[in-house]
Amino acid sequence: MIRLSLRSLALLLLLLDSSVYAQVIIGKVFDVTTNKSIEDVIVLVKPSQDKISAIQATDPEGNFFFNNVRIKDFIIQTQHVGYHDKIIEHLNIPESDTLRISIKLTPSSVVLEEITVKGEKKDMELDAAGFYTRRMTRDGRFYTNEDLKNVAGNNMKGLLTSLLGIKFQGDDNLFYFNRYLNIGAPIRFYVDGVLLDQEKFGGPGIGKGSTLSAVRRSTNPLGATPPNPIEYINPNDIKAIEIYPSSLLAPFEYGGGQSPGGVIIIWTGR
Repeated sequence: MIRLSLRSLALLLLLLDSSVYAQVIIGKVFDVTTNKSIEDVIVLVKPSQDKISAIQATDPEGNFFFNNVRIKDFIIQTQHVGYHDKIIEHLNIPESDTLRISIKLTPSSVVLEEITVKGEKKDMELDAAGFYTRRMTRDGRFYTNEDLKNVAGNNMKGLLTSLLGIKFQGDDNLFYFNRYLNIGAPIRFYVDGVLLDQEKFGGPGIGKGSTLSAVRRSTNPLGATPPNPIEYINPNDIKAIEIYPSSLLAPFEYGGGQSPGGVIIIWTGR
């Protein structure tokens, strides 16, 4: 009978225990199409599909290393963005206590949904004047030069009257929004930020025979009513128009709340 001292028994147990702890897994991960190593691949050692025993990431050369592997019949699984997951089942540490394994991953194709990018080329002067900001934040109708190409009329009278809700009153020589025609409240026009008072050029109907109307006629040596000043604008020179059918909708700096007849702002950039 072989008798072991307590010290010898402890040493033997230590050697046996260390042999268990010495079991290692050495591996490398490649791209199957290029045969190049893959960095930062997540490698999982799993005793079963729903449990994880150890986890590591591959180094810049695609290497990974697990020490002290103490399970049998285990699973190795890899995960990496752009590659299909790889699952290798029923692995065991061989008698040499070292499992060497090479893993080749297949790239996964990432299909992106179609993306439509819409951009708008902004006019610097209109942008500085706040046109685009008001178009996004205020109730009104906004037309750019491109929009106006589709509007009938090759003169200002034709252009304005073709826009919904604007009417020219020949007797007064003034432009109105339909809703304000009966109360005699004409549109308040601003051209490049400057008020253009069309009432100063009104016809005989202004004031219905008032002294003001008589003065206008008497100061005109030809006795004729000059065109409304808005009509001197060339529609082709217009960069943008802002239309506010109610003065309550218009910005305060452009007559907002100051005139019941509504506001039109014309931008020419001149």
